[in-house]
Amino acid sequence: MKALNDLHLVLIAALIQILKSIIHDSNATWLLLNGHYYQSYKYFHEFRNEIRAIFEFGPKVMTAINKYASDIFGNDKSHKFCVHIRRDDFLQHRNLESRTYFVVPAVLRVFKFLQRESGVHNVSAVFIGAKPDFWDALNVTQNFSPHFDTVYNARLSSRGEDMAFGATYCDSFLISASGSTFGWWMAYLGNTAMPVFYNGQAFPNGSRTWHCLTYRA
Repeated sequence: MKALNDLHLVLIAALIQILKSIIHDSNATWLLLNGHYYQSYKYFHEFRNEIRAIFEFGPKVMTAINKYASDIFGNDKSHKFCVHIRRDDFLQHRNLESRTYFVVPAVLRVFKFLQRESGVHNVSAVFIGAKPDFWDALNVTQNFSPHFDTVYNARLSSRGEDMAFGATYCDSFLISASGSTFGWWMAYLGNTAMPVFYNGQAFPNGSRTWHCLTYRA
């Protein structure tokens, strides 16, 4: 909770700085905003370094995920393409949950993109948040094993460890449920040059598509 409260303070400070840079009449009584959507990283991206410092993971969490990574990856030095899965609460939510009809083709398309555009030829897929029923529905052996060096299903002890693991060990990232702020922060706190892919359909009645978004410092 302290990290979230600190984040709120940083975002407020960022907003104040932005307003100071665009408001010329400081004696004005009212501030009229003509936008319609303010929940965007663009409003605080300038302060990304400060935000990343606030969200620096503690030694206890880092010790746990480093041990887990050592156990699960061993000597595997391949490119780790992470796929964040969000279902459970989203099944009854207005946001679209991770679905196989998107995840399977999107994972394969990103795999081809990494090979073609980034020249990465040794790629392992790492699923984060995939429960047993969804893991079975993905039919990993048939759909993914022929393409990837290894396919991992990361199962850590807490969501905090999930976030730290994803932010620390992923080389590329797919947010398969775009409404998941947890998946978004996992990617945002990761390597600043990490390519991040996401489902362009955030709600059940949208179009089925995917996009690539690359964050850079």
